[in-house]
Amino acid sequence: MSAIENSKTRKSTQSLFWVAMVVVFCTVSAVVTLAQYPSHLVHLSSDQKNMAVLATGQAYPGIFAKDPLLADPSLYAYYHPWFLRLLAGLEGFCGSYANGYCLLVFPVLLVFLTGMYLLVFHCTESRLFAVAIALFLGLIHIPFRISGAWEIAYVSGMNLKNIFAALVPWLLLATLKVRGEPRFWPLIGLFVGVLFHVHLSSAPGWGIALWFAVLIAPGRGIHWRKKLFWSGITALVALMVISRLALALLTVGEGPSNDAEQKIAYEICQYRFAPPYTDTTLALKSYYDFAVVNYYGLAIPVLAVAALVVLWRRIPVPDPMHFLLLTATIFFVFAIGLHYLDLYQARLFQRPPFAVDWIRGMRYWPFFTIMVFVCLSPALREIYLLKAPLSISLFHVVCLLLFTVAVFMSFGPEVKPLSYIWQTRDLSREWDTTEAIEALRRLTAEDALVYGPFWLRYAAHRCVVYSKKEGSFLMRDFPKALRWWEKTQLKRQTSQRFKDRAKRYEALLRLLREWNTEYVFERNRRRRSHQIAGKDLRLIFENPHWRILAIRSPTIADSR
Repeated sequence: MSAIENSKTRKSTQSLFWVAMVVVFCTVSAVVTLAQYPSHLVHLSSDQKNMAVLATGQAYPGIFAKDPLLADPSLYAYYHPWFLRLLAGLEGFCGSYANGYCLLVFPVLLVFLTGMYLLVFHCTESRLFAVAIALFLGLIHIPFRISGAWEIAYVSGMNLKNIFAALVPWLLLATLKVRGEPRFWPLIGLFVGVLFHVHLSSAPGWGIALWFAVLIAPGRGIHWRKKLFWSGITALVALMVISRLALALLTVGEGPSNDAEQKIAYEICQYRFAPPYTDTTLALKSYYDFAVVNYYGLAIPVLAVAALVVLWRRIPVPDPMHFLLLTATIFFVFAIGLHYLDLYQARLFQRPPFAVDWIRGMRYWPFFTIMVFVCLSPALREIYLLKAPLSISLFHVVCLLLFTVAVFMSFGPEVKPLSYIWQTRDLSREWDTTEAIEALRRLTAEDALVYGPFWLRYAAHRCVVYSKKEGSFLMRDFPKALRWWEKTQLKRQTSQRFKDRAKRYEALLRLLREWNTEYVFERNRRRRSHQIAGKDLRLIFENPHWRILAIRSPTIADSR
């Protein structure tokens, strides 16, 4: 009877501990969210602005007939439509896209903290260690040079890749739970298929790595024929879930028709993306710098030494660690391989790449490596000097503190505080920006064509004649990408031809007239340069940070 009572007491204690952890994680997520929710003045990152532009184009298709990107919804309709609808809904509910992104921090951080706690507890069977790792990895800003994926607690990084990152611990946990039961493997295929819709360039590496890891890992008495059968069913389920997305990727418009156009397509990719995205060697060097050279990579070599000690002393390693290390190795190989395969098929079939940024799948590999090595450290309790529980706990604490200090040392003065209070120094600029946007909407027609920042599409609901960002989406219809590339080359030649700033600006205005541009929305750096381009150029608005010029035959509203 006492044994039964002890069992009930133990289960009750475990339940209370789990409830307490959920409450703690909810509280932490709420505090982090509220600390970053001051007003609509929160800055958006470049990727966040991109998604806000697409969400606006989807929500208001009728007002972008002149816009080279938003006029054709087929160019971006495939790109995570669920997230675009979510953003549009959050913008309506919160009053701005910035506050909508702020609101996302709470559920995303909560999902990550809970999933990481369960994953680490499954691997180490230490609740205290699981809580420490979950909070540490959830709240810290890990600056991967070519990724920036792990910024879960920060509005500046909140985007699709961060939502995907929050779901990764749940994917790994689910795989560890069912890998010994082949009949449940199709559920993993379903999970991976859903993650394709969350972030396209991140999901393939994880899906392929886990599929192969489950297939070739020690079978626990499972016959290889049974493994092959259920792994085939798993792959089929994943393909069925992503079939619509795959069809959208395959049914692109006209692609490059010859070697010359294929060369232009590659030049566009090189111009549009940073070198590590189009050069695998540079990408690998970036991760080497992260892991070995930089201060904040100190944890990887330190914990790698710990792993070598485990191997040297033949210390028993928890079974989940073997599987995660196998998955990490396969993931690393395929994250690189997918990049090469995509570029190869583009050359073979004379078409744009499916996604030139497949290499970004590697963004999770250093973090994954950190997590695996940290979870390996409990095995060190078998070493004579670290047998005592207090010693092993101190070892964990010291490792985490060293890593934390190293990360913050690497930032120097650029450390991002929890709150965005630091933005108060930019309040004047932000208010001037708000005033200029309101003036643009008031003084111009709804279908006016403007030359200015690409975010005017969502901030002012105006068509933008040219932006660097749209080149990626125009690659789905190569003739449109060619026209965009011609504009890019003309703009670059204009900048390089004239050393004199006034002549360069005059040449740019002539180019804008050829593009039928009606207005220029620009930073107020040339207070008298509007006088040099002729009588048809007029200054219609100005404040300390921005100004609006009308060119050609402006359609200025009567309310001006």
